Formats: sequence, C-alpha cells, structure tokens
Amino acid sequence: PAVIDKQDLRHFLLDYEARHPGQVLRIADPVALDYVPGALAFECETRKRNPVLIFERAEGARFPILLNLYGARERYAAALGVSVDRLAEAWASTDTQPIAPQVVPNGPVKDVVLTGDDVDLGYLPIMRNFVEDGGPYLTNAMFVAKDPETGVRNASFHRLQVNGKTRFGTSLHSRRHLWNYARKAKALGMTELPVVVVVGCHPLITFGAGLWKGPIEADEYEIAGGFLGEPLKVVEGVTGPVEIPAFAELAIEGRLLLDADEDEGPFGEFTGYASERSTRHALEVTAILHRRDAYYHA
Repeated sequence: PAVIDKQDLRHFLLDYEARHPGQVLRIADPVALDYVPGALAFECETRKRNPVLIFERAEGARFPILLNLYGARERYAAALGVSVDRLAEAWASTDTQPIAPQVVPNGPVKDVVLTGDDVDLGYLPIMRNFVEDGGPYLTNAMFVAKDPETGVRNASFHRLQVNGKTRFGTSLHSRRHLWNYARKAKALGMTELPVVVVVGCHPLITFGAGLWKGPIEADEYEIAGGFLGEPLKVVEGVTGPVEIPAFAELAIEGRLLLDADEDEGPFGEFTGYASERSTRHALEVTAILHRRDAYYHA
C-alpha cells in the first residue's frame, strides 16, 4: 500500500471525501486529454457545483488527472480545519510561526526518477485548455528556487508551455520574487538558476509556500511548516540543489535559463483573458520525479 502522511495530498483528499460525500468526483469514462477536462470544470462552475474532479482515464495519460482542487472556498477552509466563516481569520493567523523544514532520506516523490535520455515531457499528460493557447501548458507549476546570495527558498506559480522534449517556455511577468532572483543571479554573472517545479502537494504546503505573500527574506518552506504546524519534510534534489517536498505527487528539476529568448504564449489566464505578455524565459528540464501512483494535478 502507498505511504500516506499528514503532509500528503491523498491524506487531505481521503479526509475531505469522507466529510463531504459527493464532492470528489471520479470520472472513469475515457475522455480526450485536450480541452475536455477543463471544459467539464467550467461546466461544473456554471451549474454552481465545484467538486474535485479526478479523470481516471484521460487518453494517452499514464496518470489520473486531478482538477478543480481549489474550486470552492469550503476546501480552503477544510485544509485549515475551520468553517468557511472563519476562513479569512484562520488564513491571516496561521503563518505567524515559521518552522524550518526537515530533510528526510527518502520520500514517495522519488519512487520513480527519470534523468538523462529518459527525460521527455511527452511522458507527462500536459494538456491544452483553450484554443487560444500557444501550446500544451503545465498549469499547476509551483517553482521553488533559492536566492543566489542567501539560499532562502521561494515558491511561486508560473505558467509553463512545452517547447520541446526537455524544454519549457515560461513567463515571470508577475515581477515577483523569482523574477528578482533571476535578475540577481544574472548580475552575479550566472547564466542559469536551479529550480524545482512541484506539481501536486497538500493544500497547506501550497498555501504556505506558493500562495503566501510575504517579504523576499522569508523562506517559504519555513512558512509552509507554519501552515502545517510541523516541519515540512523534504528530500534532496537529484540533479540540482533545491529540496523537494517528500510527499509531492510529481517534481520537475531543471535550470531556468537567464539569457533565453523563448517564444511562449498566449495563455488563457485565470483572469478570463488570453495573455501574450511574457518575459520569454526558458526552463531546461534535467529530471522528472514522481510517485509510483501519482496524480497529475492540473
């Protein structure tokens, strides 16, 4: 049986489904990989039903596809262990005590490790969501990088367009911490910045590391620990120096290329508009790691 830990996305899903019957919908019928899963999520929203969606048999996908995890405020509240009417209060008060992460010798994210010639983004069910999109996009990409001077870890979400077997084009147009790390690294004479892209982890890790907005000096793995109430368990990287949440579903190691000028976009953004604006960065992939029975979280 698969290892399930408090810091595991599966722990959250099993507990949430037990407490909210009918709010985790598993689709066993085959569906097309492109366009259909996203269209069904939009249809659920139109009908004012926003269950977690798990597509068990998307065409050509070796992993079940998890969608719409954050489609309802109730799930944010459930992750924090509060009622919806206390969500804002709980969110504001949870991250007050950062806790340093704990490096563990191994974790499920290292069940399968692909490096070298085995690295191929076609291995992943990266889909197209809108006809306007410039290509297939990895849409739940939580970049983790270290400040090139201090080693402080930052986590942030950025879109990733498949541009080749081991290549993504990406946009840092939010001008936030990763963009500043890239500028700092380039000023130091570096041509690349090691990163890990995490795909699928417990909501509290996402809240603390990826969605929390704080000063650039804060280590966001420590903030994730504050949300969890215990040290975030991480494993060492395989081809790079950035640690990875041990119970993540999937991780992509690579190098953010600071001098790239890569075509990327347009992309259907959460705002409802297709955005063409891009910093034209690129990510060269060096490893793909995943749980043996991973969910691909889109």
